[in-house]
Amino acid sequence: MRRGLKLLEQYPDSMELEPANSNFGVLKEMKGELDSAKFYYNRAYAIALAKKDSIAIPYSLHHLGGVELMQENYDEAKRLFDEGLLIRTLRNDRNGMAESHIFVGEYFKEIGSVDSADYNFNRAILLSYEIGIPYMRQYCYDQMAQMYENAGKNKEALLFYKKYDAVRDSLLQKQRTEQLAEMETRFETTQKEKENLILKQEKQEQELIVSRQQKWIIGLIGAALVILFLSMLVIQHNRSKEAAKRDAAIIEERERGLRSIIQATEDERKRIAKDLHDGIVQSLTGLSLRMQKQSGSIAAKATGLSKEMNATRKTLDEAISEVRGISHQMMPRVLSEMGLVPALDDMLGKSLGMTEIKYEFEHHKVENDRFSDNVEVSLYRICQELINNIIKHSEAKAVSVQLLKTKTHLVLVVEDNGKGFTFDDPNNQNGIGLMNITSRAKAIHGEVSYEPSPEQGTVASIRVPLS
Repeated sequence: MRRGLKLLEQYPDSMELEPANSNFGVLKEMKGELDSAKFYYNRAYAIALAKKDSIAIPYSLHHLGGVELMQENYDEAKRLFDEGLLIRTLRNDRNGMAESHIFVGEYFKEIGSVDSADYNFNRAILLSYEIGIPYMRQYCYDQMAQMYENAGKNKEALLFYKKYDAVRDSLLQKQRTEQLAEMETRFETTQKEKENLILKQEKQEQELIVSRQQKWIIGLIGAALVILFLSMLVIQHNRSKEAAKRDAAIIEERERGLRSIIQATEDERKRIAKDLHDGIVQSLTGLSLRMQKQSGSIAAKATGLSKEMNATRKTLDEAISEVRGISHQMMPRVLSEMGLVPALDDMLGKSLGMTEIKYEFEHHKVENDRFSDNVEVSLYRICQELINNIIKHSEAKAVSVQLLKTKTHLVLVVEDNGKGFTFDDPNNQNGIGLMNITSRAKAIHGEVSYEPSPEQGTVASIRVPLS
């Protein structure tokens, strides 16, 4: 994260600079380095103020208020929480208002003001029904149960523990149901796509056979009548030109459709990756932080919940890491922001850095160049697919990747010293990975070739015309 901050600081107008400082503050707070956390939260707050970002400003205020609360600076914590709540109330941000009431409720719980804490937690619960976020109710019930137990009101504490368990059980059941439905939908979609692809291929093959038969018939008739009817030669020539135009149009239409499919896929990847990174990861990170704080409280330790909450937080942190990894894998930001060379370098480091495979990446005459979006994305995906195949199947010990530019072409070469494969084998040609590589190359008018490596393994070359 520190390396990422240094890179982002070179671009002061980057939309990522404020959340990067905020996330680094979260990391410092999780390590217990509260002064450092406050430093980075203040940096994020200053950036949000400069941009007049009414969404990010209360987010930073609550971070700062949480640190002040942990340092027992209660008045300052209350001021920051109230300011954040006021901004969100003026914006009528129902989601943000619910979160703010939770922060204020935690403040009153911490100072022992049960009635005020109860009021704010209940406000958050009402808003959670309105915005449809049951996780907020679950958290509030847990906090209220702890608060009443600490106050010696066991009857009320038991009531809220029961509500907490009911919401938790409901969410777990809903999650299982949604996961099952998603799996069924994916399976059905995959089956339909396969069936449509088979039908499309069969139709194209039939059209090709019919087209060839028509050409043969026309050719034989023309040859038989050429001596007697010279004018028929002109007619036949015109027919052949029209057929060639139709064939060229069919090929162009297929390529246009392929490019549209690939572009639509990449656009959807970008959207999903952005939603994961800017939404789910941020929310889960905040929840993990709150669970860490609560697990270390005297009440949690006294009731024996600390160990359970720490175990739950560990699972949550693993989920955060996994979601963030999925986001970057679907659409790495470094590709759109810095270009193909840094993106390939980053991908190779993440894919091969944790394996025993040694690798080297060389590039020539492309260091500061940018290419069209479809060329950069296609070459990135092709290289990613080749590297994945090497990791899964090649048993290679070393990989060499080269990216260079000639006068007419952009060339990507990926070489490994693994066991190699026979590309002429139909089983290899029909593999999904190789078919994806071929399709992406065709979409940018590129060529793919596979040859045995001079030592051992395989050399894959992709040539893309620059014009």
